[in-house]
This record gives sequence, structure tokens and C-alpha cells, in this order.
Amino acid sequence: FLNIDRAVAYLTGCYGIWLFYNNPHKNYIQVITPIVGALSCFIGEQTSNLTLYTITHCVWHLLAYYSLHLVNY
Repeated sequence: FLNIDRAVAYLTGCYGIWLFYNNPHKNYIQVITPIVGALSCFIGEQTSNLTLYTITHCVWHLLAYYSLHLVNY
């Protein structure tokens, strides 16, 4: 299931990038939020600590969905 989650995340990221470039009202939060989310994802994938992985993975999802919200309107 984790690999399915990763594949959908990559596809959704591509969709989010497309939305960002087509959004006429760009701001710095739309850039910073996905960068922090991606950093959180990277940290989670590099650790073997289950607690840290769980926290960073949840933060990654929260910021990914919030980033899509920011560029969708």
C-alpha cells in the first residue's frame, strides 16, 4: 500500500505543479508549503524510527493537501 501511496503522490504532485503554473494569483506560501512538505517526506523516508516516520508522513500529507488547496482557488 505504501508504494501505491507513493505513486498517487507523484501523480498528484504533477497535477499540483500544473495547477500552480495556471493559477494567476501566485504567492510565496504556495511555494514554501510544498517545499516544507517535500522535506518532511524526505526526512520520513530516510529514518528507521517509526515515530518520526509517522509524524513526518502525516505532516507530508497535511501539507500536500493544503498545497493543492492553495493552488486550486
